[in-house]
Amino acid sequence: MKSKYLALAIVGLGLWSCTDPKDPTIKIVTPANWADVAAGSVVLQVQTTDFSAGHIHVWLDVPDSNRVDANTKAQLTYPNLTVTLSIPDTGIHILAVEGARADHSDIAGMVDEVQFHVH
Repeated sequence: MKSKYLALAIVGLGLWSCTDPKDPTIKIVTPANWADVAAGSVVLQVQTTDFSAGHIHVWLDVPDSNRVDANTKAQLTYPNLTVTLSIPDTGIHILAVEGARADHSDIAGMVDEVQFHVH
């Protein structure tokens, strides 16, 4: 009898680990990677999964090593995941987004970036 209970406990633990919440993800929907955008402004729209608390940092033309809170172009808060950004300069630009907790700590792996051309 003891071996049956042990087997049930192991199966139960296996099922428990399968139902753990997924890591949140983020994807830039617009602009598309390498899109051509008219000068003036660009609409940034992001899509998330398994994310409803915290906020999203947005950077424009900031190298990865300098992506800190002080350099953000905007912050998005769920469920408002769209913002219009002013981009007066023509050329190639990089938009990056990253999920953050309420205390501004990064959510590992919840990042995306696109390059686009303003003409």
